[in-house]
Amino acid sequence: MRACCEVIASNQGGYAVGDIVLAPTGWRTHAVSAGAALRKLYPAAAPITTGLGVLGMPGFTAYAGLNLIGKPKAGETVVMAAASGPVGSLVGQLAKLAGAKAVGIAGGLEKCRAVLEEFRFDAAVDHRSPEFAEKLAAACPNGVDVYFENVGGAV
Repeated sequence: MRACCEVIASNQGGYAVGDIVLAPTGWRTHAVSAGAALRKLYPAAAPITTGLGVLGMPGFTAYAGLNLIGKPKAGETVVMAAASGPVGSLVGQLAKLAGAKAVGIAGGLEKCRAVLEEFRFDAAVDHRSPEFAEKLAAACPNGVDVYFENVGGAV
């Protein structure tokens, strides 16, 4: 697990006391690193917590998966599982930026509400609904052009 850390002592070139880094330390008060797995964060450019989200693994996963593999085009329909999570919510927003229709799959009414109201998807479908297949088909009347599987469950 990665964490945002402050360097309190350093013998590594390129890292000074006070630097903020993203490091695979897990949650702990102190850790030692040889420096190879660290990535500097720049608080003046963006909040340091973005290193754990949009500018970290979730952002890279969403961007690479959608734009390098899925390659949505304007007018297409992109469906993503776990749409209320850190990767899925970014996939939907990237799909919208590409001009595609974003349809999110989430579990429960509250998560579907967040997908629609907070993340601004075009549609949200609750995978727990007994009418899931019918509701997904209604949300995608012209079919699905890109499906971003983010969970590994049956859809």
